Amino acid sequence: MSPVSNTPRWPQPRPWPDGTTQSSTHARVVLVADDNRARRHWVGAALRSVGYQVLECASGGELLDRLGSALMNRHETIEAVVTNPRMGGITGLQVLEGLERAHRTTPVVVMTAFAADRDDIRGRNHPRIEVLLEPFGADELITAVVRITLRRRHLDHAA
Repeated sequence: MSPVSNTPRWPQPRPWPDGTTQSSTHARVVLVADDNRARRHWVGAALRSVGYQVLECASGGELLDRLGSALMNRHETIEAVVTNPRMGGITGLQVLEGLERAHRTTPVVVMTAFAADRDDIRGRNHPRIEVLLEPFGADELITAVVRITLRRRHLDHAA
């Protein structure tokens, strides 16, 4: 019989989709804002499946509250925002415009079913914005989030 080891087996860090490894000191938080509950939950589940911590927001107002709280909490960094541009009340486009006016570097992935929204957002030519035209799959969503966060790190490092 082999002896039983009392040494704890710590889980190895899981690799992130971008090739880095997870760290317990830096949670990768993504805010998902959509007034469509089913789509919000689906997006959250897809991002959680690859290790992101997801905070779901049912409105643009809730998204702004969460962003404000994250700015006050130095231990919580928002890796990205995934939003619907046409929510009721404060829209995802208004949140996007607010981030631009405040010179925030938070990357945003905008999910839309409207080519006009896509064209308007792409017309801003902002390097921290990705647009996903619906319908899209989980792989496309995850790729967009990874791409926009990698681009943010590159731009932040170059600055």
